[in-house]
Amino acid sequence: MPSIYIDLKKFEAKSYITYKDFILDFEEKVSRLIKSFPELLNLLRKVKDVKIFGNKVTFFWSGKNVLKFSDLLEVLNDWAEDRIIVVLDEVQELIKLIGYDLLPSFAYAFDNLKKVKIILSGSKMGLLYRFLKVYDVKTPLYGRAFSKIELKPLTMDEDISFLKAGFEELKISFNRFEEVYEKLGGIPGWLTYSGFRYSEYRDFDKSIAKTLDIARKLILEEFKNFLKDKEIAKKDTILL
Repeated sequence: MPSIYIDLKKFEAKSYITYKDFILDFEEKVSRLIKSFPELLNLLRKVKDVKIFGNKVTFFWSGKNVLKFSDLLEVLNDWAEDRIIVVLDEVQELIKLIGYDLLPSFAYAFDNLKKVKIILSGSKMGLLYRFLKVYDVKTPLYGRAFSKIELKPLTMDEDISFLKAGFEELKISFNRFEEVYEKLGGIPGWLTYSGFRYSEYRDFDKSIAKTLDIARKLILEEFKNFLKDKEIAKKDTILL
């Protein structure tokens, strides 16, 4: 099944994101898709804000010729035989997008493009919901049904199996699985991160300390976003 995966974490350090940043990243992934499915070029040629040079695809992003994201999704929908999966990972980063609103495109795809399946994922739930605004009656996604998948913490046995599989794949000898569980619990993201750091440092204490440090910073940021949302809600209530 064809798919497009966009990792938006690359924009984490930026104070803002432009539509150019986003659409050029998408352009790169569509170009990769064309290598496996060259027939996609035939449909892209019909889009006025897309230029084709041989097998190279260029998306216009400035001036009068700006490729609408909804038009691109429509092309993918017309091309797909069954379905195409579009994954936007760490989608909360798009809250920093300026000059373009993606939410109407998501709503349009939900209502009209049945072959395009969009998966939005993120590790900062407060920011993710602030971006999507699914509970705001004035926004495009309000009232749309959606499926929410939450990764629940693993049990100790699941934790050990998960870590063993990862270290075996990396061909790294490791036997302190229960200690990892005691320090981090069974949260898959932190288990993965600590495993990555261990593969880098080959030092258990250092990898755990680094993971806990990042976790504390993330929790603090989430709490700040929670308070910010409460303040916005309070202001809205006062205005009403």
